[in-house]
Amino acid sequence: MELRDYAAERLERCRFGPDKPVCAKCPVHCYQRLRREQIRAVMRYAGPRMLWRHPILSLHHWLQGRRAARIRV
Repeated sequence: MELRDYAAERLERCRFGPDKPVCAKCPVHCYQRLRREQIRAVMRYAGPRMLWRHPILSLHHWLQGRRAARIRV
């Protein structure tokens, strides 16, 4: 619960806004180092399962990972 709240807060304050790229492609690291490792562990577990549970969201996430980041001014 705490990690989810932290992630939601960081996404809300992201300088890229709605055009935020996936974290692996983002030029700005907005998570603390410890939290970044925790998020990686969660994504290693949840990533492969997301394809079966939410195929549309999985495709959307994959497509987002292929585009470049644009900074909101």
